[in-house]
Amino acid sequence: MTQSADPAALRRRALPRFLFGLAVTAGLLFGSAGSLAWPMGWVLLGAIAVMVSINLTVLLRVNPAVVAVRLEGGRGAPAWDLAILSALALFTVATVVTAGLDRRLGWSEPLPLWLQLSGLALVAAGDALTLWAMAVNPFFARVVRIQEERGHQTVSAGPYRLVRHPGYSAWLLLWGGILLMLGSPAALIPGLAALLIIVPRTALEDRMLARDLPGYRDYRARVRWRLVPGLW
Repeated sequence: MTQSADPAALRRRALPRFLFGLAVTAGLLFGSAGSLAWPMGWVLLGAIAVMVSINLTVLLRVNPAVVAVRLEGGRGAPAWDLAILSALALFTVATVVTAGLDRRLGWSEPLPLWLQLSGLALVAAGDALTLWAMAVNPFFARVVRIQEERGHQTVSAGPYRLVRHPGYSAWLLLWGGILLMLGSPAALIPGLAALLIIVPRTALEDRMLARDLPGYRDYRARVRWRLVPGLW
């Protein structure tokens, strides 16, 4: 096993990023709300911490290569993907901040508590699908690129038997659940923008893979749906 795929070394690299991301999320949530007295904010933060911890533990056992790939950052990504990712980050931050400000200033009537709690089930389902996809796909990266240096191959196992981009399908579930948990109708405006931006990214990635990744055209002919079986 190379050093880059050594689970202990990967854990040491991943943990600081995980903790930093958690701290930033907490700062956005409670800083914009102006108070720590936001029970669902703590539930969301706790859910993220638990899920990332489980994902990292599982992946370091079954597919450490995907952890190494995801720690690489945006190296080699096309300009259009970096632009989409930048927009996605902007919409994500705007959603969280809007939800916090809405809680502080009362811009809109909060969603019913039962609906906020139902979002937790969507978040869990989305994370489970994400973990499944990452467990079977060693090329599951943060950015869109052909990983020629790693012998990039078309993956058709696990959830890839059902849809061609299960990671994005998982994002729809996960982010939709987060929007419900935030409980802010006002935050749905930037939140839905973050949700919908996945559609053009999926289409552009699908086109690039069909052009540049060996075996993908045949795989695309076998697996018809991109994100949602029976729909698209």
